[in-house]
Amino acid sequence: CPAFSGKRVEILSFGVSGYGTAQELLMMRERVFKYSPDLVLLLVTTNNDITDNLREFKQSPIPYYTVGDGNQLQLDDSFRHERTFKVRNSWYSRLGVWLRNRIRFVQAYIELHRALKYRYDAWRERQEDAASQAAARRSETFEAGVDSQIYREPADDSWRKAWDVTERLFSEMKTEVTAHGAKFGVIIGSNGVQVLPDKTVREYFTKRLGVPDLYYPNRRIASFCKANDIPVLDLAPELREYVEKTGTALHGFEGDNVGYGHWNQTGHKVVGETIGRHLCDLIR
Repeated sequence: CPAFSGKRVEILSFGVSGYGTAQELLMMRERVFKYSPDLVLLLVTTNNDITDNLREFKQSPIPYYTVGDGNQLQLDDSFRHERTFKVRNSWYSRLGVWLRNRIRFVQAYIELHRALKYRYDAWRERQEDAASQAAARRSETFEAGVDSQIYREPADDSWRKAWDVTERLFSEMKTEVTAHGAKFGVIIGSNGVQVLPDKTVREYFTKRLGVPDLYYPNRRIASFCKANDIPVLDLAPELREYVEKTGTALHGFEGDNVGYGHWNQTGHKVVGETIGRHLCDLIR
């Protein structure tokens, strides 16, 4: 890429497992700008990032944004008064952090817990898809779960609010990044079901949801970004093309979880290569 010619490039990761766009914005303000970045890329996982931005869906003691007076984003930090948050910030919780940062055994335990959580998330996604198919076989009436509704246009106020807040957060991030003299871009990740190697499973899931395809959230984000002059890269089409050519799953790990959950080792490799090919276009 000519833009990087003769330059020493350093990549810093500020992604945090479980963070939605609201928390990423706060992370950017608190930590990212201290490093004077030239380029800030936001990875969006549509499987849960949009729902994570609305208290009604997430229902966890974390910061959220709402649209307040003057039609502006307003931080809701009422979670600070909730018991769960107070426990998390207690002295014994801080002791746990201290131990985690200094004792290998504790670190190994945390890594094991994280690995099991990834497997559970992948298993749950697979079970939701299986349950959807089973329900469809039992009845012609098919009602998607919350996560699956991301593939449909918003049909109620909760979904409309979740999308509205998310898009406003994109705009706010672009404004703040630009104000710091850097460039901002959005990368749309893939969900397991969108890029399953087995095309028949994708088509069955699509049919039962009653949607033309599984890419509504990707198109919506891409359209919003283009309308607001935000460089955007949608990974799903190229990843789908890759799995159709190779038959290799990019999500999930061995056993029944293959194809679902987080990107696996091959998935991360292909995603990195894909982003690399398009990076010049993102920052042009």
